[in-house]
Amino acid sequence: MLLLAEATAYPAALLFASYDKDLFDLTIQAIMLYSFAYLFIGYNTFSSAFFTGLNNGRVSAAISFLRTVGFEISSLILLPLIFGRDAIWLSAATAEFITLIVSIIFIVANKKKYLYQ
Repeated sequence: MLLLAEATAYPAALLFASYDKDLFDLTIQAIMLYSFAYLFIGYNTFSSAFFTGLNNGRVSAAISFLRTVGFEISSLILLPLIFGRDAIWLSAATAEFITLIVSIIFIVANKKKYLYQ
């Protein structure tokens, strides 16, 4: 998905924002930065579904809530203050990466409980 998003950034921007040069440039830059979130989204979605399948709704809900609300909002507020406006587009990737770490911790911590390898 990362490669697909980056490969189609120019045509998508051309289709939707070709009427304004500044908007066109911003759209390409935003797609290129935001697309890094795709590297982590799949694992986080799987982790949440995995714990749902194990009938552990609390862990599943924690992963989902942290990734969509907790870390995303924190990233949207904090990153632009530190790194400037381009960090807005990296907030999704940052939130997904932090959630990836939390997901791994939950999977390792519950290994003995559910007897998976």
